[in-house]
Amino acid sequence: MKKITFALLAGASLFMAASCSRMLDIDQHGVTSISDYYKTDAEIESAGAALYSDLRDQYVNGIMLKCALDDDFYAGGGGRGDNSSVEMIDEYTFDAEHGSISGYFQGMYTIIHDACVILENVDPNFSAVAARTVNEAKVCIGYAYLELISLWGTPPLVDHVLMDANEYKMENGKPEELWAFAEKNLTEAIASGALPHKSSVNDNTTWRLTQEAAQAILGKVYLWQGKNKEAADVLEKVINSGKYQLFNQYGEMLDIANKHNCESLIELDHPVDYANLTFNFLNGMAMWRMSKLDMNADAKAYYAADGYGFFPPTKSLYDEFRTVEAEDGYRLNETLRTYKQLQSQIGLKVTEPNLSEGYFMWKSRLKADQIVMGMPWFSTRNVILMRYAEVLLLAAEANITVNPAKATEYFNMIRTRAQAPTVGSVTLPMLQTEKRLELCYEGTRFQDLTRWGIAYDKLKDCGKEMPYLQLDGSLEYRNLNNPVYGFKKGKHELLPFPAVELRVNSNLQQNPNY
Repeated sequence: MKKITFALLAGASLFMAASCSRMLDIDQHGVTSISDYYKTDAEIESAGAALYSDLRDQYVNGIMLKCALDDDFYAGGGGRGDNSSVEMIDEYTFDAEHGSISGYFQGMYTIIHDACVILENVDPNFSAVAARTVNEAKVCIGYAYLELISLWGTPPLVDHVLMDANEYKMENGKPEELWAFAEKNLTEAIASGALPHKSSVNDNTTWRLTQEAAQAILGKVYLWQGKNKEAADVLEKVINSGKYQLFNQYGEMLDIANKHNCESLIELDHPVDYANLTFNFLNGMAMWRMSKLDMNADAKAYYAADGYGFFPPTKSLYDEFRTVEAEDGYRLNETLRTYKQLQSQIGLKVTEPNLSEGYFMWKSRLKADQIVMGMPWFSTRNVILMRYAEVLLLAAEANITVNPAKATEYFNMIRTRAQAPTVGSVTLPMLQTEKRLELCYEGTRFQDLTRWGIAYDKLKDCGKEMPYLQLDGSLEYRNLNNPVYGFKKGKHELLPFPAVELRVNSNLQQNPNY
């Protein structure tokens, strides 16, 4: 009987296992296999939309990271200890465990992954939408590697979707191969003819990657390698397209009334739509520390009531503006305002010592109509990844050694819009200053400083002291007592590879001195 019982149980178990196996072998409800997706233009568009979402999502972390690294701003905030993450970057006390550094590194690989998904699953011959989306993915790969190489030096080269766990253990990439890979993706996208063009200078198709936007990114990739002739040639195509021009109101470029203006090359949307809120914390972070300030009634109705006071400008930045434009300079006053100016203009006054050197960002000021329901972390102001002024400055730099007359022409176009003195010829130091002023708060300076080899001179004292603006308008500088601070040669030219990556990838070698 026992034998029969065990046999029956065994048979029943086998039947149940087989039955369960058959039950588990049915299609999962509500899930579409990747091999069955990307079969319609709508599905392909959704993959492209994910890439644009990736770009927008990474902008906040990237700009905060790179602005904290440069010499234009202090960490700021409500006071020492308000945000140790930003402070460590600003003072050069970060290490490989830093969350923002890890986040941006991983964010660039998220872009690359999502682009590779498109390249492996979308047939560019299927439709015009498919062709455009495939080549948008290639542009995004080129952009992501420009960021990765310029910040980390030798990131792993990923050219497909990584499926096997062993594939994640990739070695450091070789710079020449990495740059060639970025160039390949960008040049193929440009040559495809599938990327759109703006129809005119007033066409607002800047929310999508255009042919000219891809050329501008490629020009930057060339310039970062010292390929000045190639950079000059491809940037000239953007300029000669006639599809872009400098916006005539410098201080209003970021206003929601001027979204997708004639100067914008790549602009990512934060819609004015309560049903479709998009997280945009950067603007609230950079707005003045309103809890420690007061202003007149008209100003309170016009400007955002909340702001967290990160990235207050340095005196160094203000003084460099003055060397070019003097105190009443148009661009200076559309970028920064002094405490004295704001006292007289909007009745601003310090109600509690404020982490500031007496200068306030005006270019990035946050207006009440740019936030949703009083919440500054939901700003409807768009993100401009690249604008025409940067193209002109890149072209000017490339042409200093290629065609000095053109370098001067493009340089003076920037100066003319800034209402600053024009010049008869341009040198690299002049270009370095101009780029600092024009692109202030746009996250380009740290990479420029390291590329130009002048980062140590500009950043060696970061983290030594912090200024506090007092109630009477005077300044108090407080020694931060950091045992180690500031940019170190042979180390900070590159960021550390994230420790979390090193723990799972034994083949990835850390950058020097981390």
